[in-house]
Amino acid sequence: MKWPNDVVTADGKKIAGILAESASSGGALSQVVVGIGVNVNTAQFPDELGAVATSCRILTHVDWDRADVLADLLGTIEAYYDRFVRDGFGALSSSYEARLVQAGKRVAVERGGTRASGRVKGIARDGALVVRLDDASELELYSEQVEVIE
Repeated sequence: MKWPNDVVTADGKKIAGILAESASSGGALSQVVVGIGVNVNTAQFPDELGAVATSCRILTHVDWDRADVLADLLGTIEAYYDRFVRDGFGALSSSYEARLVQAGKRVAVERGGTRASGRVKGIARDGALVVRLDDASELELYSEQVEVIE
């Protein structure tokens, strides 16, 4: 996975992905563009993806109305965004961390051409993934390649 874009189910299969790109001007954030993909009505994935991907249809055995899924998704995003603007990320971090399925798992991290391993510790107040490396140091990751190895 590339932190933090994978949205996974309880069994660790990817059901959605989120990618955010931001730009700053004069040292301040000026814009963010967010792309979201959700596996809604996929009935079957190719063999190479079947072990790691799922969809709403596969999980529920029901065809979903994509407009309804989109409306629910946008409503949820708006509610979280309003809370973020009002209270900052710190107000959301405990809820976010509670859903972090990789918490405590061993991961390999690729950063700046070097690879290290450690355990996922949690989420920093600014949303970074915190990994405690085997040498006891900690990394805060924003967009590095992170692979669950255990």
